[in-house]
Amino acid sequence: MRLLLAIALVLAPLAGARAHPHGWIDIRTEVLTDDDGRGTGLRQAWLFDEMYSAFMLDDLEREGFGREEGLARLLRQDVAALAPHDYFTRVEVDGEPVRFGEVRAYANGVAAGRIWFRFELPLAEAVEPAAGELRYAVFDPTYYIEILHHGDAPVELPDPLAERCEVRVIAPDPPAEIVSLAAVVDRSDESDAGLGRHFAQWVELACAPSS
Repeated sequence: MRLLLAIALVLAPLAGARAHPHGWIDIRTEVLTDDDGRGTGLRQAWLFDEMYSAFMLDDLEREGFGREEGLARLLRQDVAALAPHDYFTRVEVDGEPVRFGEVRAYANGVAAGRIWFRFELPLAEAVEPAAGELRYAVFDPTYYIEILHHGDAPVELPDPLAERCEVRVIAPDPPAEIVSLAAVVDRSDESDAGLGRHFAQWVELACAPSS
């Protein structure tokens, strides 16, 4: 995966050959709904760290691409690399995973020297938040990249949900032994459930039934 490889090449010497994580992404998410107020997907905005962004922009320039052409090429590569991994996203209802549809709306660019990547990840079927506990997380299963919500309002709900739902952003609380493991484990080694899941930041929606 070029995205992971690029981060590895530039950050591994600084972070230590075996320490996690090697890259950082700040994200914002928006829950998408249909006319009935059911959840239909997630609109995500990723902001890559400065070092990864500088490395990728320099790499594209060395390969002879202009800024616009290079970003378009990078966008295609990132979509192709992340699609088999569900864009590092897991949505659950009552603890059961929800399947996704195909991402069709996506874009990227550069802001203040940092590459951003935005896309809409649809659910295969709409879900009613009040029917069970709806929660989601965006995380790299290997914990090679740390992905956390950022900003004063990192999670956005449309009006139909905002009126009847409470959002809770649950910070990761890994046990001490997992933190120690993350400091030394190679990215090819994972715990049984995936190392990254222990460091995942979960967004939970507690919703009253729709009227």
